[in-house]
Amino acid sequence: MTNNSFLSKRQQMWVEAMPNDEFTENPVQYKEAMTLAHLKTQESACIIAAREVRGLADVIISEKRNTNIIERISESKKLRHEKGVANLRQELARVGKEMEVCYMKPGKLFLTQLSESDQAFESFFRASESDITLVSYSIQDFENMWALVFQEAQKRRQWIRELDETLRQAEVERAERITVILSKYTKILEDVAYLLSSDVHRFIHNEAMMINQALLANRRAISKLFLNLMEANLKRDSFYRCQLEERKEIWKSMQKEYIISSFREFMESEGIQNPSTVKMELENMLEDQRSLAQKRIELLFSLSHLLPLKHTKAEINEWYESLVALNKRIDTHNVQSMMRIRLQYEKVCQDCLEKVQECKQKLVGLKICSLKEAEKIVNPSFYQLLGKLQARFEVEMEKMDTDLEHLVKNTEVNCRHLYQYFQDALDILDFHQQKLSQQENDLQRTLNDCRCKHENINKLREINLDISVDKLRMQSSDEKLKAHLEKVYTALDFIRNGYMVFHQDLLSKIMAYPEHIRHELLSYSAATSRYFYVRGSYKGTLKKSGATTEEEETMEEREEIEGETLESPLEQDSKEELHPEKEEDAEEDGSADLEESEQQQEEKGEEMETSAPESDQSGIAGGDVERSGEGNNLGPETEEAREPALTKDSDKPSKQKDVIVEFFTTSNGNTYQVVEYLKKSRARKPEKYYPGKLKSSSLPSYLEQVYLSEGFFRDVRKQIRLQFFEHLEKWFDETMSSAWVVVGAKKEELHSELHLRLHLHEPRRERIEKDVYHVRMGISFYPIATSPLSPAGKGFFVGHKNPKRDGYEGVPR
Repeated sequence: MTNNSFLSKRQQMWVEAMPNDEFTENPVQYKEAMTLAHLKTQESACIIAAREVRGLADVIISEKRNTNIIERISESKKLRHEKGVANLRQELARVGKEMEVCYMKPGKLFLTQLSESDQAFESFFRASESDITLVSYSIQDFENMWALVFQEAQKRRQWIRELDETLRQAEVERAERITVILSKYTKILEDVAYLLSSDVHRFIHNEAMMINQALLANRRAISKLFLNLMEANLKRDSFYRCQLEERKEIWKSMQKEYIISSFREFMESEGIQNPSTVKMELENMLEDQRSLAQKRIELLFSLSHLLPLKHTKAEINEWYESLVALNKRIDTHNVQSMMRIRLQYEKVCQDCLEKVQECKQKLVGLKICSLKEAEKIVNPSFYQLLGKLQARFEVEMEKMDTDLEHLVKNTEVNCRHLYQYFQDALDILDFHQQKLSQQENDLQRTLNDCRCKHENINKLREINLDISVDKLRMQSSDEKLKAHLEKVYTALDFIRNGYMVFHQDLLSKIMAYPEHIRHELLSYSAATSRYFYVRGSYKGTLKKSGATTEEEETMEEREEIEGETLESPLEQDSKEELHPEKEEDAEEDGSADLEESEQQQEEKGEEMETSAPESDQSGIAGGDVERSGEGNNLGPETEEAREPALTKDSDKPSKQKDVIVEFFTTSNGNTYQVVEYLKKSRARKPEKYYPGKLKSSSLPSYLEQVYLSEGFFRDVRKQIRLQFFEHLEKWFDETMSSAWVVVGAKKEELHSELHLRLHLHEPRRERIEKDVYHVRMGISFYPIATSPLSPAGKGFFVGHKNPKRDGYEGVPR
């Protein structure tokens, strides 16, 4: 062991070294090595037992019986020893009881002094609790109060130090008395000699060690008591210091209360909280908003009248540009009004700042505080009120700015949706008009195709007629002339029947045109109903009497024309084959072509005749508006494919809460049922209302005039829907009437063309009979001699005219 430490050098090195150091010896390994070396040097139990056996005497001498004098002496010493130990402990206990007085007396005195000091402090501070008394105080009075508190605190610290010194002195005295007692009884126990002197000293040492531990605990308790008392005294001083500062702050607040109250009254006045200039600017803003909003409402409702029949797309786009310009004008007006209101608020805040400076100068002038202290007094309170007022103004302006931005977005999006809603409806109408134009073009193309086909077939018939006429010129006998004349008549009848079939074909195409137009109108009506969520669709009001009379007239004319045709069949005599084989083949080919073309024309005519009644029946069955017994409720029955998909869902009881059903009536008295879903996810984008972050239930006054609610846009869409259905009903009837007018004009044109063809075709029979047949018959009865200049058989007949000038080849085909 060293002089200054209880640790050896090796142990000191272990303590100072870092953990897991490579250069320092490991204590655990060192201990294990030393233990192993000690175990190796230690003798085993067997060796020790053998050595003890070898040390026994060879001859064992029995013990002698002794007396108990030693035992009695030992028992006497034991009793004296125990009595000495008991006396030692009694002496120590008596010392403890005697020393209690040294602790109790200074403690009671200290508590009495503390109680008196506390009462003095309470009475001292109780006088300053009253605000009336506190008003008469000054700064010097508060400084005197603090001096008294400081003096009293110094006295208490002195009492604590004296108590600590007294207790420590008592402990020293206790230790001295215990030392004397221990020395005394050490001598007594050594004289008793019950134990060895070393054992007696060991026993006294243990007792002294326990007493020392108790004495050390007492000293620690005294030190802790001193520390606690000083800490409590400091807390008490801090508490009274805080109370004194609080009284001082109360006094200062009372001194400046009048100034603060006057400033608060100024800040809470009506002229500051609700400036009249701001009210005036807001009223002007609302008045201008009212006029601009009325113009915009009129402009929005005028959208329903911008239909393509009266207005072009350029005018519709111009309407939307006017709406955007008007919205921008309203937004510009709102922003300008907001800037004027902001300027008025800034003027009010500037007046408040001037009032703050005035109050600060007043505090300094009355010498309540210095300039810096006045700033500390004024800034937290006055600027706080001013900051609250300014913050309220800023919040109002920021809210107004945000609301106006949300209003602009709300108006822009909803107006764009409304415009898109109208444009989508117009697209349906544009597509329908394209379909009508396509139907008209298809009709004209079909008529042209029929004309081309008829011209080609008629050319073949004319060629066949020319061949038959040429064959007729070449005959000389009466029978052959009559037979070929019948063939010519048959060819003429084929041509005449071709005119009739061609007429019927064109007539069937023309008569199918109204049905195609009606089909397109029904498709347009169904598409319009789907777009506007209307159950069913409008099918028009056809004029049954007019349609039937026109068809009857057409049928009568057709029967009259067919009655005029020649019904004599072509009788071919198979026995008389006077024509060459090539001519017969050509004739057979031409007749086969004629028969095929006539069959095709007849099939088309039959299809026209069968389709026309069906179209009339369908038009009559679905054309009129179905009306209920109570009123003019429109309940048209259309195919499932033409109804809106949502009408199927509305019939389910589980989804009746998700739809809204309403009715509207047009000027013609037709009532339509509208079924709309309440879920926004089911609605189309142009139909969705964009509310943004504005709530229609709690709108500020500056938004009430210019806010376009969801109900307003719903009313505008209802007006658009009503106008489209008004246009649909009018357009349906007008288009069907126009289609029938076109049919009538085309029919008149076809009738005129047919009559012209027949009028030019009828004289051909007489001319051929007169110019060819009669001439050939005359030649056969009165043969003419051949001229020597002309070859035999190739001379001209007397009175024969040029076939090219007979007129039958110049007839229009």
